[in-house]
Amino acid sequence: MIPLRVIDTDFKFYGEVAKYESLQITNKLYGIGEIELHINRHMHNADLLQQDRIVFIENDYDTPFQILHREIALDENGKATENWLIKAVPLKSWLSDRIVLPANNAISTYFDTNVESIFKGLITANITDSNNINRHIPNLIVAPNLNRGQTLKRIVKRGTTISEELKDIGEFTGIGWNICIDISNKKFVFDIVDGVDRSTNQIDRPPVVFSTEFGTVKSLEYTESKLNYKNTAYVAGKSEKIQRKIAAVNDEVSGLERKEIYIDAAVTETEEKEVTLIGVGEHEDGRSYEYEYKVKVEVDRSEEDIITDLADKGREKLSEYEQTLFFSGQINTGRFKYGEDWFLGDITTLQHKDWGVTLDARITEAKEIHEVGHSKQIEVVFDKAIPTFIDKLKRTIKDATGTGGVTSGVSRAYVDEKVSSITSVDYNWNGTQLGVKANNETQYRYVNLQGPQGLKGERGESGPIGPQGIQGPQGLKGDIGPQGIQGIRGEKGDKGDIGLTGPTGAKGDKGDPFVYSDFTVEQLASLKGPKGDAGEQGPSGSKGDKGDVGPAGTTSWTGITDKPNIVTSVTSESTTDIASAASVKSAYDLAKQAKEAAENSSGGDNIMVVDGAIVAWSLKLNANKDGLVFVY
Repeated sequence: MIPLRVIDTDFKFYGEVAKYESLQITNKLYGIGEIELHINRHMHNADLLQQDRIVFIENDYDTPFQILHREIALDENGKATENWLIKAVPLKSWLSDRIVLPANNAISTYFDTNVESIFKGLITANITDSNNINRHIPNLIVAPNLNRGQTLKRIVKRGTTISEELKDIGEFTGIGWNICIDISNKKFVFDIVDGVDRSTNQIDRPPVVFSTEFGTVKSLEYTESKLNYKNTAYVAGKSEKIQRKIAAVNDEVSGLERKEIYIDAAVTETEEKEVTLIGVGEHEDGRSYEYEYKVKVEVDRSEEDIITDLADKGREKLSEYEQTLFFSGQINTGRFKYGEDWFLGDITTLQHKDWGVTLDARITEAKEIHEVGHSKQIEVVFDKAIPTFIDKLKRTIKDATGTGGVTSGVSRAYVDEKVSSITSVDYNWNGTQLGVKANNETQYRYVNLQGPQGLKGERGESGPIGPQGIQGPQGLKGDIGPQGIQGIRGEKGDKGDIGLTGPTGAKGDKGDPFVYSDFTVEQLASLKGPKGDAGEQGPSGSKGDKGDVGPAGTTSWTGITDKPNIVTSVTSESTTDIASAASVKSAYDLAKQAKEAAENSSGGDNIMVVDGAIVAWSLKLNANKDGLVFVY
């Protein structure tokens, strides 16, 4: 998921929100988009998403949004869930909180300049440079004016919402607008959005083609309609001081191709000019003198200028009644990437050969969709979106309040009949009656546009039940449910394999020698380990070589200090005592030792000399026959 960074209007950074359930970002070239975010309230940093704070995609400073709405989402049963529903609007929505207030309490502001100058002139006059500092927006600045866009004559009436005025001009001229953030200087920057041409009809930059054939779109929707199409207009100016004038727009269209409309348009009646006047003064000595001074005065505009303005207004209004081509679709993000290969406001080429459709259109709306477990989706709208009911209602209200109203029925027929023989027409309203007179007439001729209410008709018979309609398209995927309860902890896994032996470390310095005096008796005792088990007897070795002949022995004990003391363990002459005092092996060893001593003595076999006495000895079995008895 792409991380969202959170700041406030003073550019204090709070942190990032990197995990959420779903995020939908809608950016519009002319209007105001929105963000819709679903996030579990226990997710990391979810508590940072507070009202009035600003969120933007990591390092994307062109599309910041301000949080205005938070609610706990409900499930299908109307019960509260663990998910927050967060809604935020782009910073450009700030301009919907300011209206146009012309200088000197004038009823309107008149522009005759390029589109960028109109846009930025409205912002500076009513916000950044307003005489009322309470109308300023903190840290909002206007980018340098590059005088982009076509020249336009425009009357902006007092009380008009600035964002609505910019939207109307943008749809007519193809230029959008935005408020981005300058992190380094801690400023909010207003500027226009003037897209570039990336269609196949130019060679300045790589073309961008959205086509099912090339696999650059997943789906396309196409609508063309002439239901509200108009191409010829009669535009009448509103005026209290001059005779009402009418201008015809596209009057050359004829026959069935001609689709007429009647438009009320506001034009400025006067203009401000600077004139030079001569004044008369008097010196102290009484002599008089003349001097010049300049003043600004309002003078009536020429009829030619008024007709020109009416025609411009008519062409602008006719743009709302053009033949409609609605093209939208879901973009395949693999080939052309949003924000790299194409941007909001760019002109691209659309193609669907099966439908026989190939056209160049401006991208006016882009929607990014990020959902857990799904790849990123991009949905776009080309040129103009299909008008919603709210769009149509706004147009109706705007027309009815005199900012470009449209009159039909009898009044239009009356104009059509008389227009060929008159040069100008004045009109006057009296309730529901419209009064019209030619420029050379003195009285209005009124036509009541509201007829009497007809009688209520009888209720018709019920018609037959129609055939069952085709099944509608599958609904949108619902929101992801709340996170489930943590499962039971699993059993401990098997011990992993022993890792690879690390490299041998460098040889350490030689330590000090062991000194017993450094240790206590207890410490030395603890160093001794337990006695190990006896090892298995090794195999018999090979017979060694015969040794050398030893020196001649002696038969005397004289000079021998280590002669065996073989009888010191005998306490009695009884053979029984001897047998009980030693095991068989001990008796055998004793006997063997005695025998060896006797053999080395002067007594010969079975005779030994002890302290000069001759002792005879022998070996016998004991009574139990499990041992030997040494008898002497």
